[in-house]
Amino acid sequence: MNQSLIEWLEDNLIPRKTINYDYDTSQIREAFIHDTGIYVNNAEVNAAILQLGYHSSTTPEHELYLHFDISSQSPALIKYRTEVLGPH
Repeated sequence: MNQSLIEWLEDNLIPRKTINYDYDTSQIREAFIHDTGIYVNNAEVNAAILQLGYHSSTTPEHELYLHFDISSQSPALIKYRTEVLGPH
C-alpha cells in the first residue's frame, strides 16, 4: 500500500454518516495527484480509503469509481473544487 496515499487521505478526508454521491474515487485521486505529484490509480485509492475504514455504496469488484461516506467539506474535495477544477 502506498504510505504517502494513506497519510494524505488521513489528513484530507472527513467522514460523514451517509454515502456522498456527489463525489467518487476519481475526484479524490485527482486531488491527491495534483497535491503530491504522485500517480495512483483508482483501485489503489479505493483500497486505501476502504483500509481507513470508510464505507462504499458498492464493492471495488463491481465498480471502479466508488462513492464513500466522505464529507464534501473534506480538504481533499475542497482542493479538487478549488485547485483542480479552478474558477468557473
